[in-house]
Amino acid sequence: AYGTGDRLLCTETDKYTDIAYEYNEPPPEAVGRAQMDLLGTEEGQANVHKMLLIGDEPKLAALRAQLEEETRGSMALTKAMDGMLELLPPGASKATG
Repeated sequence: AYGTGDRLLCTETDKYTDIAYEYNEPPPEAVGRAQMDLLGTEEGQANVHKMLLIGDEPKLAALRAQLEEETRGSMALTKAMDGMLELLPPGASKATG
């Protein structure tokens, strides 16, 4: 999750989150499951403006189809590259920033 101050937050770091280093993204900051569950709430203290889902491409493709059905346009889903799915506010895109 990208939060306030361009922090890249995750439950834990692993081979998938380390991909951020290759693209000059902020370093992944492991905050644990409990903190991630609070993101976007008053207690969470970090406003999330983008979510990145990083993992195996076949799993992400299936998840994208599920999310498109469940969210019905309440968020924009984009694929930056194989193995990465981005969830953005409605109307946002990689092309428009």
